[in-house]
Amino acid sequence: MAKFSGTIGFATQAQTKPGVWKDEIKERKYRGDIIRDTNRYQSANQANDNLTIDNQISIVSDSYANENFGYMKYINYKGIKWKIKSVELKYPRLIISFGDIYNG
Repeated sequence: MAKFSGTIGFATQAQTKPGVWKDEIKERKYRGDIIRDTNRYQSANQANDNLTIDNQISIVSDSYANENFGYMKYINYKGIKWKIKSVELKYPRLIISFGDIYNG
């Protein structure tokens, strides 16, 4: 089984001015196993097709990840930030599914 070592971005809302809220990203480093590693090109009405992946990574979670899994926004995988689709709790691990490129 392939191994994973990378960062995960957690987003929390912070008020920058009265009535104006912005995501503040905090990155944390995690290690784990790559469960599924697939990619495909999705046809679009443009010159180039979009790359979409359907991957799952199992990380060894810490207390911060267990308490803030709902704030996970992206995972840095192979040098690209990917949008997290879902997180499954399987203590002491978290199973993270991700796919589209994160544009946040």
